[in-house]
Amino acid sequence: MDLARLLLKPTKYVILDEATSALDIQNETHLYTLLQQTEIIPISISHRPSIKRQHSCTLHLLESGRWQYEPT
Repeated sequence: MDLARLLLKPTKYVILDEATSALDIQNETHLYTLLQQTEIIPISISHRPSIKRQHSCTLHLLESGRWQYEPT
């Protein structure tokens, strides 16, 4: 679902898989600011450390099959 459709017909959750990989930091921040103005809860999959400041927690999936939760 693209961002325009998401904002026009919101859902409760959205999974963003590398959604900001082609964006600079300013546009990444703008995207998450738009989402924060809705009731949509973003679940992000990303390799960019800057994405952490857009979330309240991080779930790390470890190679052993275990996971680690931490507040951000």
